[in-house]
Amino acid sequence: MNHKDEIYKWFINSNKSGCCFIGGLPVGAEAQLYRDSESYGVMLALDDPQTEIDEHFSNVRLYTKHLSFGESEDERYLILSCRLTGENFSEKFATMCDDFIDPGDGCRKRIDILDNPFSWWADWKKLIGNVDRDKKPHAVLGELISYDHLLSLGENPVWEGAESGTVDIRGKRFDCEVKSTTIRGSKSISVSSTHQLNNLDRELHLYHCCFEQSNSGLCINDMLERLKNHGADMNLIENGLDALGYSKGSSGRILRYRLLSMDDYLIDDDFPRIVPNSFKGGVLPKGIESITYVVSLINLKSVAIDYR
Repeated sequence: MNHKDEIYKWFINSNKSGCCFIGGLPVGAEAQLYRDSESYGVMLALDDPQTEIDEHFSNVRLYTKHLSFGESEDERYLILSCRLTGENFSEKFATMCDDFIDPGDGCRKRIDILDNPFSWWADWKKLIGNVDRDKKPHAVLGELISYDHLLSLGENPVWEGAESGTVDIRGKRFDCEVKSTTIRGSKSISVSSTHQLNNLDRELHLYHCCFEQSNSGLCINDMLERLKNHGADMNLIENGLDALGYSKGSSGRILRYRLLSMDDYLIDDDFPRIVPNSFKGGVLPKGIESITYVVSLINLKSVAIDYR
């Protein structure tokens, strides 16, 4: 059952916000064409009003939204959309939409998509390729755990990791840089510039977190509950997650990791690093634009953090 041509023609001919049903679909497996001021696409009605999804790559987005049309009651929909700026790709996008609305034999495919839309989305990303940076949920999880730990110490922390600041978290008495890995036993970190690990006039610590993916571990959403209970400013946390690509409904927020170890290193004169003062006059040698390097943590002094 191919609806690609019908979908494509509607995309190129419609110019007003609205929706219309796609013909030829079986009862109970309806789908609609959709357009608003910013995007166009297709949508499926959801039975579960609590379902929340928000995934992106390139011009394409898969998300849930409450909508009402005319006198109809407000309903929740799963929407696959493409930004209007991507209209040159409307024919190719129509192919993706056709696969999305296809009910399959006995409506089995439709049931699978509504039960687990993340799986369908992941398959298409593998086929097309995700142009966004590779997400690393464990890195964000490490920063949120570190933030929560600093809350417990009374540091009144401010999370700056989402703003690409020189440090990830600023505290009352000291600042904190967080590095996370999923390589068991890894004792090295990558440093992206001479401004990282540069403590200037503030005490600076490195928190090194080692994780393994595990269904019994913590996820970002778990940490949000903890942070809320511990008095964190959740608006700032949510804004930071949005900036990093982990908005509400993102699949990265439910991936679980078990924290294997968390170690605290004081960044002092004995800690190996490259900072502006490593060079004459405090500037990089002529012709060098940036420096990225790897630091071995082996044999460096650290204090284990028992985070529970």
